[in-house]
Amino acid sequence: MKYSILITSLVALFTTQCISPTSPQVVGDSGITYRESREIWRQLKEDHKETYQYAFTFESWAGFGNTTVISVEEGEVVGRKFEAWQQNLETGALDVVEAYVEAGGDIGSNEQGAEPVTLDELYQDCRDIYLTTSSIENALYFDTDEEGVLNLCGYVPNGCQDDCFQGITIEFLGWGIAD
Repeated sequence: MKYSILITSLVALFTTQCISPTSPQVVGDSGITYRESREIWRQLKEDHKETYQYAFTFESWAGFGNTTVISVEEGEVVGRKFEAWQQNLETGALDVVEAYVEAGGDIGSNEQGAEPVTLDELYQDCRDIYLTTSSIENALYFDTDEEGVLNLCGYVPNGCQDDCFQGITIEFLGWGIAD
């Protein structure tokens, strides 16, 4: 009886520690954990009155990609800008093939581009979706920028070769809103 209670307790402890969405422990090159980064973010957003811009960029090995810039003012998304490009094989230049700017009630009206969400929502998705996926079947990634703010969170399925990353990639974070 004592043996089965011990085994049950160990299994419960191990399972809770491995998949608890409140304690992701993936650490990137910055050496900062998810939990530490979240605290840094809370202080920085307060210092800057929750007003910032950030950019997602997707680039394929096949020469195409896109960038979405999200503008947040006082904790609310106030703008989304999108550009998709294709590399010109003759010149190497990136030719814009689609673009839009959204503001006010138009935010979220286009299907292309990153979702118009705040960094708080991205931190939640990082914790609840990406860092809780199977680390046996996937390589998990989490990293921060120089300030300690989330800039990478996601996973790549083991054995996948091209354009496999699933998650959040923030290329740029700036305080205030540029015109």
